Amino acid sequence: MLKELYTGELKPVDRLGISEEYMSCREQAFLLEQQLRELLNNEQQEILDEVLEAQMLMVSAALQEGYLLGFREGAQMQIEILADNT
Repeated sequence: MLKELYTGELKPVDRLGISEEYMSCREQAFLLEQQLRELLNNEQQEILDEVLEAQMLMVSAALQEGYLLGFREGAQMQIEILADNT
């Protein structure tokens, strides 16, 4: 696993978004976006595109932070388990 992670063969981010719940939410968001776009003029659609791009960057940053935090907490738990002398 470590070798695959190092060489880039293992990409945890590629395993995100495959649950049925995620796919259902994604489909609903897509349909709502399409409905909204029909109501907007070109300038408003460009603003919507910018909002959606900013939101995607925010979600991506949050996912990365959550992954790193989980990895660190998992490592900390292992340290505590190995250090436990009881």
